[in-house]
Amino acid sequence: MRVRHYNELKLEWGIPKFIDIKTFVDQQNGYLFNDKCVFGAEVFVHKIELLSVMDQPIIYPHTWVITKFSSLHKEYYESEPFGLYKWKILLYPKGYGAAKGSYISLFISQDESNIHSSKKFGKIILRVQDQITGKHIEVTGENNRD
Repeated sequence: MRVRHYNELKLEWGIPKFIDIKTFVDQQNGYLFNDKCVFGAEVFVHKIELLSVMDQPIIYPHTWVITKFSSLHKEYYESEPFGLYKWKILLYPKGYGAAKGSYISLFISQDESNIHSSKKFGKIILRVQDQITGKHIEVTGENNRD
């Protein structure tokens, strides 16, 4: 699983091989149930001011429910913006890049108008929820940029 990071030139972070399509569509696994799926993201932000870091991060959680998954035919879809920096979850239902056709790809992106607004250290969690047993798949990554 290759995790992609973002910086001032690349405003996306994510996992091209987040979950293989066969596992995702098998209703017994609970990720796609009755043509509905639930993706989530949590963004943890430490602001850096005058060379000191805030002790407690600010957490921006977001849940994105997608109904009628089988009717998704575009290359990718964006969640509504969330959090102070207007993040969005990006879903590639048929995969992205080398993962195309075999995996679902999941990313988080940040609005470029907010990229210079503060220096921060972030941790991001992306997940797909198991709607039956609660055994979610989640991937955590960290980003440190000035």
